[in-house]
Amino acid sequence: GEIFNAFVYRDIKWFTHLHRGFEICLNLSGKIKAAAGDKEYILNSGDFLLLTPYQLHSYESEGPSLAYVVVFSGGFADSFNSVVTGKEAANALLTPSEETRSFFVKNMLNGFDPALSGKTDREAIAVNKPPLFTVKACLYAVFAEYSESTEFIDKPLCNKLIFDILDYIEKNYASDISLYKMADALGYDYRYISRIFGKTFGINFKTLVNQYRCDYAKSLIRSTDDTLSDIAMNSGFQSLRSFNRVFLSLTGYAPSELRKQNADSRRL
Repeated sequence: GEIFNAFVYRDIKWFTHLHRGFEICLNLSGKIKAAAGDKEYILNSGDFLLLTPYQLHSYESEGPSLAYVVVFSGGFADSFNSVVTGKEAANALLTPSEETRSFFVKNMLNGFDPALSGKTDREAIAVNKPPLFTVKACLYAVFAEYSESTEFIDKPLCNKLIFDILDYIEKNYASDISLYKMADALGYDYRYISRIFGKTFGINFKTLVNQYRCDYAKSLIRSTDDTLSDIAMNSGFQSLRSFNRVFLSLTGYAPSELRKQNADSRRL
């Protein structure tokens, strides 16, 4: 269908994940460490990162940063979509011409002013969708420079398994799951799936599951008045103590800090 989600993130930090649509990340300021497939990149201010459908990727801000991220379906760029179906950029990083960058920022950010985005960290601010032909013009301007600067290669054959792994975790992270249980549920040998998992994600299974749990907990803290104990249980943690410890280690701040931050922003 028609997918278009655009946000500006302050101090972006997203664990390994994928989308069914394309994604473009434009670093507006600061420095961002990103991974796309098995490659790592450093995005400086003004750089783009292009992800094709079902491509694994992650982001981690190296200090203060501001990033514009848009996820969209291939229908917004039919010709480009038909050329790169089943492929990914050999080099997903693009340092565009000043003309293309300025055109993209002016039109896609639709008058967004970073100064109005607040002073809290790790903030996501929705950006309005521009008119359809404006979106197409901006995307094709970026795609044209990518086409001139890199080639598009076939995706790895193991992508189906990686998608199944992430799909399983997304559906079961609130339960008591393990790599053994997942291997059995997906019908793979434990040693094989363990090797593929380690090579792909570079972290252990428990850490990735906890990242999903913390992300869900953050959404509950921001959108509900549930107690932190209830949020911990609903997110798959066995105790409030383990929730506090894991959340702090993965996000850099305690759940209570996020709750206070959210309450302060509501008052404003």
